[in-house]
Amino acid sequence: MLLTNQERKRRLARTPPFGLAHQIFSERALVAEKWLIAGYGFGDGIVNDELTHLWKKRTKAGKHPRVLVVTYGETLAERVISKVLPGRDDEQVRVCRRGLPQALEHDEWMWQSSREEAVAGKVSCHSTEGEVESCAGPAPA
Repeated sequence: MLLTNQERKRRLARTPPFGLAHQIFSERALVAEKWLIAGYGFGDGIVNDELTHLWKKRTKAGKHPRVLVVTYGETLAERVISKVLPGRDDEQVRVCRRGLPQALEHDEWMWQSSREEAVAGKVSCHSTEGEVESCAGPAPA
C-alpha cells in the first residue's frame, strides 16, 4: 500500500518495487481479453490514467477487452466510469451493482454467456446513460 499525495505517488510508481507492479499490470492488461474491475471507486488518478491509457491503446489496435465493473449499490456514477473508459459500446463494458459474490454467483463475469442468460431471465441487463450496461441478478436466497 502506498499512502502519499498523488504527485509523489506518480513518481514512486515508476521506481522499484512499485514500478514493477505497474509494469506487470500494464503488460497483462494490454493482452487480456477480459478485465474485471471489482471494489474500485475510480478515485485514484494514477490508476484512472493508466486504465484510460490502456483502453485508448487497445482502441487504437481495435482489440477492446470486455470489462465488468463490480460495485455495490448506486454510489459509483456511471459517468465516472465513462470518463475513464471512453468511447465504448454496451458490448464492451458492463456494471454489476450487486457486489462481487453475486456477480460471480450469477456468472455475470462469464461474458460470452451473459446475453443468453439475460434472455433466459437469469440475469437482467439494460443500458443506462448511453453506453454502460448494468446487470443485476436475482437476490440470493
